[in-house]
Amino acid sequence: MTDLRTGPDRIEQTVIYIVGGAAAAMSFSGLSGLAEIAGYTGHAAIPGPELTVRQSWLLPITVDAYALVATRIWHRAPKRTRSYAQWSALAAIALSIAGNGLYHGLNAGGPVWMVVIAVLVGAVAPLLLGLTVHLKVRRSDDKNGQAPPPDRASKRARSKRVQSGPDDQTALELIRKAHPDRTPSRRKIQKLLGCGSPRGKRLRELLEATA
Repeated sequence: MTDLRTGPDRIEQTVIYIVGGAAAAMSFSGLSGLAEIAGYTGHAAIPGPELTVRQSWLLPITVDAYALVATRIWHRAPKRTRSYAQWSALAAIALSIAGNGLYHGLNAGGPVWMVVIAVLVGAVAPLLLGLTVHLKVRRSDDKNGQAPPPDRASKRARSKRVQSGPDDQTALELIRKAHPDRTPSRRKIQKLLGCGSPRGKRLRELLEATA
């Protein structure tokens, strides 16, 4: 039996690709239809190869492909980029949901309740597409042994552990034993005790005051 903690098995992979492919196709249909309603009915030339594609196809490619890439970056980039990628991915997914819902709502006709149902059903595909991509990236990280980015709570807990340690009196005795001849620098104190910069600075000041 496959250990699900170490990554996806073949069944998972197959279902993820089936769901993702179906959701992508449905979202593509909705967004391209919305682009045609907006007047994008011509053809666009692809730079380089002598190929042309329908202009309406470019909207789903732009929105959904960007959501996919932003989701991958969200999970794997450094902190500075990760925050921006997170909001970009959520915005792109929301835009895809809104576009699909709007397209199906415009084509529903009939009483209001039918329009509402059409909008809700139209939003299912892009929502599942975003969730599928999110799940696929996380399971790939499980397989590769990559830990998820630490949240704020774990960072605070780790910082608190670093700042803790022996009490000041015990810490001063340890420092004096390790450096009996002179007052060590703040960095040496931090290295000796495994503490953070603020406590290292404070202990050094105490050493100088009691020298």
